[in-house]
Amino acid sequence: MGFPHISTFVTIFSVFLVGGFAQLSPTFYDETCPNVKSIVGGVIEDAMRTDIRIAGSLIRLHFHDCFVLKYRQYNLLSYS
Repeated sequence: MGFPHISTFVTIFSVFLVGGFAQLSPTFYDETCPNVKSIVGGVIEDAMRTDIRIAGSLIRLHFHDCFVLKYRQYNLLSYS
């Protein structure tokens, strides 16, 4: 019965180890697409002209990952 627990631990540890080094960078697209900010801004402005709710939806989408990540961390800590 010990093997499934060890393999689960190794899997979870590996996921956290790999994910722990992934960092966001504000200059990620500077070389490959230097005008990405104006392109994305234009698309969002066009979308807001057709549906004003898109701004709130994008904010909710942006922060959803933050809340889900914190919720998962809280659950992992509370069960240990």
